[in-house]
Amino acid sequence: MQFQYDFSDYKAHDFDPKQQARRLLASVHAASDATEDKAVAKKRLGYAIKEIENQRKAFISSNEQNLAGNVESIFQNQSKLTEVREKMKQLTDVYERMRSLVTVPYNSASRLHDSTVNLHSTYTSLYWIHHYFDLQKLLVAFADSVSNEHERFENYFRAATLLQEMDQLVSRYPLIKRQSSVQSLHKSNIGIHSRMLKETSSFLLAQEDSNVLTANSSTFSNACATLFLLDKYLLERNLSQMLSSRSQKANACFESIFQLSPTTRRLLHSSADSTAANSTIWSKFEDGWYQISKIGSQCVFWEKTLKQTTVCQPYYTNLLEYFQAQPNFILDGATISMFYFKELAISISTKMQNLDRRDPTLLQVFRNDYQRVTHIVEQAIAKSSSEIVTKDTRECSIVINSLKVLFPKIP
Repeated sequence: MQFQYDFSDYKAHDFDPKQQARRLLASVHAASDATEDKAVAKKRLGYAIKEIENQRKAFISSNEQNLAGNVESIFQNQSKLTEVREKMKQLTDVYERMRSLVTVPYNSASRLHDSTVNLHSTYTSLYWIHHYFDLQKLLVAFADSVSNEHERFENYFRAATLLQEMDQLVSRYPLIKRQSSVQSLHKSNIGIHSRMLKETSSFLLAQEDSNVLTANSSTFSNACATLFLLDKYLLERNLSQMLSSRSQKANACFESIFQLSPTTRRLLHSSADSTAANSTIWSKFEDGWYQISKIGSQCVFWEKTLKQTTVCQPYYTNLLEYFQAQPNFILDGATISMFYFKELAISISTKMQNLDRRDPTLLQVFRNDYQRVTHIVEQAIAKSSSEIVTKDTRECSIVINSLKVLFPKIP
């Protein structure tokens, strides 16, 4: 059996020769220092050294070919490395030459690019300033007040559109606003804006006091569109005031029907023939509803015109739709015609209840011929709501319902 040497102790980083010698002597099993056989230990060490030498030679022999190949490869790589270094030097020289050729033009091109950017910015500013001046010329021409109302508000609408376009232009290109000439024109445009605003608002409010249609559809539409562009909140207030005024005037017309002269009232309550009094009362009833119909026609005219005014697109189809969508506006989502007759119906209902308690004799005149009442009311509503002799069911229903105290009571 061949002895196997254990060299692990010699490989340890804390190897101690003296300690190893003691372990070796102990391994020969000497009873004492006097009897120990050191020759055996020496032989064993000699064998170990030979074993190590044999293993070293075997290791070197087994790896000699690899080492030789590696050495040869190193020499070959060194020659290639020299070749690569020469090519790298050539490449570096070429790079430096190219860099010298590119750097100087690039520095010049960089300054040229900055100048080009500044030039383009200047050109853009000049272009839009010139466009602003062109718009200003048109604005001054259109904002000039003329006596013909149709032409004036047609021009005012164009002027308001130009003002809006100029404001958007200044917002999009802030550099324009810094120009002193533009600032001066802007101050002048504030005056133009204020004047058109005042004239347009006055024109619309003037329609409130008129008993006839003084403006055609196009003029009224342009006035509303102009005020919408200049100040839509003022347009809301004006239209609200106009509708409230029409409603109050219609209520006054209905109230006037029952304001009888002392003579008529005396004849009505006398025991003699009251034919003359009845004739007067029916005449006042027809005339009152005729006036209510005329006022309603004006409201319907406003409604149709607002439907044709599309200045609020694309957010709303027309101005009527815009006003119907406003949460705090007087229409509360209804059409102008419906609003007018609904407000009238509320007033009529209150008046009828009071008369039913205080003056039943007067109401008896209408109760005696309630079909005539229905006919007069339906004709008045039909003429005002559609401008043709047909009735609108919604308007008729709410107004006729407010007059229900005039109809015979079913037992």
